[in-house]
Amino acid sequence: MKNKKKIILIVCLAIIIIAGIIIGFFINRKNRTFVINIRIPAGSEEGIYYLDGGINCYGSTFKLKPDENYPNLQYKLYDAEAFFTTDGMVIGNLEAIEPVEKNGNLIFNVTKKKDYKIGVYASNDTDEDIIIYFTVYNVSMWID
Repeated sequence: MKNKKKIILIVCLAIIIIAGIIIGFFINRKNRTFVINIRIPAGSEEGIYYLDGGINCYGSTFKLKPDENYPNLQYKLYDAEAFFTTDGMVIGNLEAIEPVEKNGNLIFNVTKKKDYKIGVYASNDTDEDIIIYFTVYNVSMWID
């Protein structure tokens, strides 16, 4: 009788431990939040400056928190597949995905699991490069 209780206790503990491990694998997600920077060269004219790489969205929206030091910048999002020609040149006149502002963040409606390029519409009339920092949520990153 004592051995039966020990066996039942060990089996119950094993089931609880295995269930905990399985739940841990499902909950333990990769980092989906990134602080990104885009460099605006010194003396540059107005234009769109792009991230060296892109993002892939896990959901149908993603959130971007703008750089607080440069609140008036326009952030642009483009479909990465249509972004480059076969020789690596940027295609002109791409249609940007426009964000919706919510609580100081920019929300972009996107297609899930699709690659996008982020750009910042800016200029820099100073003698030093400007680095724009912003945070993106619910994405994975890739580098060109």
